[in-house]
Amino acid sequence: MSTDPRVEQLFLRFVEHHVNEGRILSAQDLCRGNEALLEPLQRCIRGYLALDQTLDQGTVTAPAVPERDQDLPIFDGFQTIERIGGGGMGEVYKLRDRKLDRMVAGKVIRPDARIRASLADFLREAKAMALFQDSRIVQVYEFRDTADPPVIIMEHVDGFQLSQVGPSLEYAQRARIVKGVCEALHRAHSLGIQHRDLKPANIMLDAALQPKILDFGLSESAPDSGHLKGTPHYLAPEQLDPTRRIDARTDIYALGVILYELICGSVPYDGDTLVDLLPQLEAGQPRLPVELDSRVPEPLQAIALKAMERDPGDRYPSTREMALDLERYLDGRPVLARPGLYSSALGRMLHPHLEHIEEWQRLKLIYPHEARRLRLAYRRLQARDDDWIVESRTLSYSQIALYLGALFLVVGSLLYFGAHRFFEAVEGLLGPLLVLGLPFAGLNAAGHVLYRR
Repeated sequence: MSTDPRVEQLFLRFVEHHVNEGRILSAQDLCRGNEALLEPLQRCIRGYLALDQTLDQGTVTAPAVPERDQDLPIFDGFQTIERIGGGGMGEVYKLRDRKLDRMVAGKVIRPDARIRASLADFLREAKAMALFQDSRIVQVYEFRDTADPPVIIMEHVDGFQLSQVGPSLEYAQRARIVKGVCEALHRAHSLGIQHRDLKPANIMLDAALQPKILDFGLSESAPDSGHLKGTPHYLAPEQLDPTRRIDARTDIYALGVILYELICGSVPYDGDTLVDLLPQLEAGQPRLPVELDSRVPEPLQAIALKAMERDPGDRYPSTREMALDLERYLDGRPVLARPGLYSSALGRMLHPHLEHIEEWQRLKLIYPHEARRLRLAYRRLQARDDDWIVESRTLSYSQIALYLGALFLVVGSLLYFGAHRFFEAVEGLLGPLLVLGLPFAGLNAAGHVLYRR
């Protein structure tokens, strides 16, 4: 740390806020008026957050030794084959079920004292995974909470992480994989559970490229928990603010980042720590994937950016809606989402054109009514709704027919019971014309109004 006492004082203030209130203060705000202290303070904050993240993930362990020299844990009824990985909370081993003669995976809590205290979190993961009956979510077979160490016995997935094979797949294959993840998460969300740590490393692919979602260690349903937990690049903006609610749309944001990374090979924002990412997340202006790779299909870009909207209310309302848009892309149909980033980018690009309109009008190159039309067209282009919202407001032909049929039934009933009175009151041809003509005109007017809607 810098020997400058002013830097130490600002750094201590940052740590106090992070520990006591769960908030990350901006280094720029802390150094306002003392810009010379910004760089040394940022170095201190980066080191602190990197250490804090390492401790949260439980990766501070004894020096590594060759795998063959390590003592593998022993579980009653299983043969431990090898260590196959580890998450933020536990180690995962490949096991052979001696009774059923099948391969399974066993996840145990890390031996760190700090991680041992999180047995409740470990139990929550086991319960969350046991709720799901979906082939795209790893199945839990057994939870031994009294074993030493406690272990979750689960399905063993023989495949690869999405992060390993994703870049080599066709765009349609990438879209199909994310669509499968969306559909599986819709099942979890319908049970009130969110994953909250989605990333390519937590999605496995089998030989048929079917996705398997792993690691529900941070899964939760409470809207006031889960802040500042997870992998920085996949955290939604609301996860950085303890005062904001967390719900299923947090997973939708992470899915958007996963799709973004799949289609262009890069994460949306530069940086490795929350300090680097926080200002970019607050701005909510990621680079367009087509700027990074011109081959990216625009529909997939639109879907990814829609899921990554800064405001949860502007994202897809559910993973089902996102899956339906991916299905439209796979079927060759237009997708319905239109990201807010498009409107803001268009606004910046259209501003010079609006100034040109003023200049053209001043020079009498266009008439006032032509200038108004141009301005109106530009405003509509910038402010138009998502296509899926417009579609939801549009009545189909079957709906129009249903409404007209109901109206005709009501009018016909009235005619049946009241026609003789009309004929008695009106003589000659005027009676039939009124009885039959007025309802016909009314039906046509109603049909015209409904069709216009």
